Amino acid sequence: MSTARDRYLRALDRVDDVVARVRPAQWGLATPCPDWDVRELVGHLADGQAQVAAMLRGTPARPGTAGRAGPDPTAAWRRARQEVVAALAAVADDAVLRTPLGELPLPALLDTAVVEPLLHGWDLATAVGSTPDLDPETVEVTLTGVRALGDRLAGTGTYAAALPVSDGMTAREQLLALTGRRPVAP
Repeated sequence: MSTARDRYLRALDRVDDVVARVRPAQWGLATPCPDWDVRELVGHLADGQAQVAAMLRGTPARPGTAGRAGPDPTAAWRRARQEVVAALAAVADDAVLRTPLGELPLPALLDTAVVEPLLHGWDLATAVGSTPDLDPETVEVTLTGVRALGDRLAGTGTYAAALPVSDGMTAREQLLALTGRRPVAP
């Protein structure tokens, strides 16, 4: 099994691949996130990475600018990605970091935070007609955490209510359904 750091970086790489393929006419397309179009979703992703970078640096997180990708969403995403990658490179694997959830070891922070680029990467790919690519190992780790949260995830207001899950569903399908997304064929 790879490290939380590896899984996090893979999730960022997958988002980067999709963002790089967004055509100018697609920035206004609807996404599976009812309140955001593609531009706003990329802005949310960029903001999320800035928040993670702040935690990694041990600096206070700034007020969120979710949904604001500015005139060049691709550049906004790339700056945020570079910022979090640089901050992550400067943190030891055994670091304990201050987070809104209290102090967490680096792996726990990353395994919690990866849900955003993982799921919103799927949202973004779905919106622009790309094949959503979810790393199977990251899906398994994230699914465990999402199951443990149960209804509390939807209670945050940032995720839709869970959809029914059956035993015959893959881990990918279960993760998507538990976060209110309608699974589609890979």
